[in-house]
Amino acid sequence: MQISIALATFNGSKYLNDQLISLACQKLLPYEVIVVDDGSTDETLEIVKNFASNVSFPVRIYKNETKLGYGLNFLKAAGFCSGDAIAFCDQDDEWSPDKLVRVVEAIMVHKADFVVHSAEVVNETLNFTGSRYHDIVKDNIFGSEILREKFYPGFAISITKRFFTNLKKITMQQGFFVDAHDEFICEHAERGWRRYEISKSLVNYRQHQSNLIGYHDAIKKQRVA
Repeated sequence: MQISIALATFNGSKYLNDQLISLACQKLLPYEVIVVDDGSTDETLEIVKNFASNVSFPVRIYKNETKLGYGLNFLKAAGFCSGDAIAFCDQDDEWSPDKLVRVVEAIMVHKADFVVHSAEVVNETLNFTGSRYHDIVKDNIFGSEILREKFYPGFAISITKRFFTNLKKITMQQGFFVDAHDEFICEHAERGWRRYEISKSLVNYRQHQSNLIGYHDAIKKQRVA
């Protein structure tokens, strides 16, 4: 199975290199990395271009002429992905080397179209805080009722291409807009898709002063049934 990575960037130069290195260290290398930049004015694009010249897989870089905001930017990145599955990637975290292996296993063995996993909450220097988000207890297929109670952040979400193709029909409707791609994807995952949770923490979820949505903000975003 070929799995693409959708990475949305915006002025992320401070932590981006750590994230990119963790992508290059995956036990299962990505089929491609799609980067869509939303108008960075720092060294973000230079860092991505340098990374692209030093890895064996394709890194495709796009720059928006007009700022979209992070939700639409992530969906745009996913739209450029050509793999069988898509893993969403933030610009400031660090992935476990077996993240893509575990995601692909969930899709192929358990026939899942929507896969999520636990993450370790770390500080800006990647030291553990003792918290996990989410703290998934066991690997399992889970029902749509869970998605009416939990918000799964984008960095922990992977979907199949067929899931995204179905989702894209909604995004093509006139006047479509979304603030948060992850909330939108979670809501769509309630609608008859096979969903799988991985208990192992597969991302170090970095907390810093520039988080768009940090750990405590994410906790507040839990949806109530």
